[in-house]
Amino acid sequence: MLNNIVFELTTNPKYIYQYLQIRHNVYVNEKKYLLSCNSMNIEYDCFDFYAKYFLILTNKIVIGGVRFIELQDYKIGLPVISSISIDEFLTKLEQRTEHSLSNKKIAEISRLIVTKPFRNKGFVNGLFREIYIYCKKLNISVLLCTANNKTIDIYKKIGFKYINVDKKSQQDYKLSGDWWALYLDLDDMEMIRKLDKRFFIN
Repeated sequence: MLNNIVFELTTNPKYIYQYLQIRHNVYVNEKKYLLSCNSMNIEYDCFDFYAKYFLILTNKIVIGGVRFIELQDYKIGLPVISSISIDEFLTKLEQRTEHSLSNKKIAEISRLIVTKPFRNKGFVNGLFREIYIYCKKLNISVLLCTANNKTIDIYKKIGFKYINVDKKSQQDYKLSGDWWALYLDLDDMEMIRKLDKRFFIN
């Protein structure tokens, strides 16, 4: 079965619908992060109208994925903006990376999920391989995300780092316990790729 695993950026409506169904199952039924807001048993919000989707498939069945959203305009269009002070975050990020973000492309990942039978098998690494390749093609330099105490270790293994910023209350997304705003400089991801080829599994 593992030989049939595929990681891809997709526009296939069938696969995207499967992914939204899995999101509902994980975020609403399993994790209780969200309340069900429709009778279709899919989980989506306004950002899904212009998001891209990197998915994990086996035998043409979606078993996981992540939503990828590019910054539509400076400081506009990312889900994280509803959770933190984006001005403070970007200022601290510039200080941390010691370079200006004015000419840098920024994107955010969110709604990372893998179905239970396929968790803890390294498939997230393969997913991020595809994201890394895509970001390099589009000259995207920085990825943002938010993580809670159950998911932060996954992102830290990829190379994401924490920045301490003021948080806003989240009305529609009930994170369990503490949560953090994270960033990944793609240059750091390149270093990880060079140091450990296992990071990008086949």
